[in-house]
Amino acid sequence: VVRTQKGTSATVVAATRPAAPIIALTMDPRVCRRMNLLWGVIPQMIDASEFDRPQAIARRRACELALAEEGQTILLLAGFGKGEPMITVLPI
Repeated sequence: VVRTQKGTSATVVAATRPAAPIIALTMDPRVCRRMNLLWGVIPQMIDASEFDRPQAIARRRACELALAEEGQTILLLAGFGKGEPMITVLPI
């Protein structure tokens, strides 16, 4: 799961062509539409209150999209293009 405002983080992750699908969370509808063109990215619109709680929304969206289930682990990424990226391992 990638949290992104402008799409940069999702673009960086998609460029590596990971084996797992990439859920990209954004608040901007233009960025969400543009991310449809990225390899392996499933763009998702979220509101501002959800953007401030990335761990909870990442877990929920991964389960809603049937990409993760109880007992599995997901990665939450953010911050590419801003310096030091945030990488968090989240158990579901």
